[in-house]
This record gives sequence, C-alpha cells and structure tokens, in this order.
Amino acid sequence: MAENLTGQVIALVAGISIAVLVMIFTSSLSGGVYETVEDDLSNIGAIETESNYTFTALNGTAVSLGNYHIAIDTLTLYANATTEVALANFSINYEAGTATLLQNDFNNTEVNATYNFRNSTIEEHIKSGIISGFDGQRKVGDMMPVIVLSIIIVLVLGAIFSVTRYQL
Repeated sequence: MAENLTGQVIALVAGISIAVLVMIFTSSLSGGVYETVEDDLSNIGAIETESNYTFTALNGTAVSLGNYHIAIDTLTLYANATTEVALANFSINYEAGTATLLQNDFNNTEVNATYNFRNSTIEEHIKSGIISGFDGQRKVGDMMPVIVLSIIIVLVLGAIFSVTRYQL
C-alpha cells in the first residue's frame, strides 16, 4: 500500500511540474516571438493612394482626412480643388489622419487632400489574433489550480480505495 501511495505522490509532483513548465515555456516563447516580430507587424499593410479626399477645414478643430497612417511627405492640400494650401496653415497628425486648421483664412472652406497611406487592416487582424492567443493562454493558466486539485482528489480517492481494497 505504501509503495502505491508513494508512486501516486511522485506522479502528482511530476504531473504538476510538467504542467507548470509547459505553461512557462509557452508563455516565454510566445512573448519572445511577439517581441521579435513586433516591428515587422507594424509595417504590414499595403501603401495606397487617396486622391482628392474632401473635407471642410474648421479653425481649431481636428478634421479627419479619411485614413490613418498617412505618409508624411505625400500630403498635398488644395482649397476649392485648385489652390494649393501650405501645410503650415494646419497642424497635421499623420498617424491619426487628422488636420487642424491654425489660421482663419480657410475656415469653413472645402479642402481636397491627396496622400499615400498604409492600410493597417491586416495588421489589426493579426494583432487581435495574437491578443486572443495570449488571452487563451492566460485562461488556461488561471485553471491550473483546478487541474491540480482534480489530480489531488483522484490520488486521494485512489489511496482510499486501495486501503479499502476497491479498485478505481
């Protein structure tokens, strides 16, 4: 009986150790891979051109240019589709894709914008997939105490049944 119980305790310790090591290994590996490719993920997305996107310039108000991640050297603005407007008249947020009019000269004026931008839809889908994977791994880690408890219960029941000469 003592040999059977000793074997079960050894199996318990080994099983828990292996489960914890697998969780640590996969967490470290996943985090390391993400750190390695994070810069590459930020550059995913096709470069596209927006021609003549029309918006109304409003003094002191950030107005959308229609897309995010605008390439800095490619933005050109035209008032009333003909007169080129100096970018110094606007505060441009290239990542957010907004323009804020700084001077009243073009307030409530229709402005056309032409620029290149990076379509980041693919990048966002990949990042959401990675986040889902980390979330699933966290949930499995949160269940580890329940798994350990169930193994302990099975071993204790096995010991009790072996003492009373019943088999599982």
